This record gives sequence, C-alpha cells and structure tokens, in this order.
Amino acid sequence: MADARIRLLLDILDQAHDQKAWHGTTLRGSLRGLSPREALWRPGPKRHCIWELALHTAYWKYAVRRQLLGADRAGFPRVRRLPPAKLAAKTPRGTWTNAEQIHGVAAHDLYHAGQIQLIKRLMR
Repeated sequence: MADARIRLLLDILDQAHDQKAWHGTTLRGSLRGLSPREALWRPGPKRHCIWELALHTAYWKYAVRRQLLGADRAGFPRVRRLPPAKLAAKTPRGTWTNAEQIHGVAAHDLYHAGQIQLIKRLMR
C-alpha cells in the first residue's frame, strides 16, 4: 500500500472507530461497557437512544460499502485494497467521490460518538 491517500483514509477510519486519537473518545469507546438497558435509555420523549445511534452508524457504513461496490453487492473491500485511481471516482449518484464517502463515514462516526457521550452524561 504505497498510496498516501489510502494510508490517510485508513488512519482516519481507525481513529474515528476504535484507535487512540487526539480528539478523545471513539465510536467504539463511547459504546464500551454500556448495558442494554443503558443503550435503550432515552433522554426525553421522541429523542434517540444510544442503541438507535449505534444502529444508524452501522447502517451508513453498510450503505457506503454498497456504494463503493455497486448497489447489487453488499460486501466491503478493505479500503487498503481500493485502487488509488478509484478514490477520485464519483459515487453512483455522482455527488461525492469515493474518498469523500470514506472520509464521511469516519466523520459520521465521530459526530455520533459525541452524541452518545452526551447521552451518557444525561443518564447520570
């Protein structure tokens, strides 16, 4: 894996999901140690619970995986195997590049990790 862009995307994904990062708690870290009861606790009527946020982040990773491979396939090639030439290719809808989609997954995980941390504080 010689392409620096691929290495950077892998680092961003790892730091957002489960590796040590400068920004604080990762998505996996925000979920660590939660009981099912805590994950289902709602901070108020019609407010999302942690369980729903975790499911939401998982779904969008799945959706991006499908976009990278085409709508008819659900598997996910590891980002390190993605040919560098495909990073600049647009997604099927033509709005974002594959690199932007991969980066967006990491940003999305971090956004919801922050929400989960706030919900956990409200729980106390």
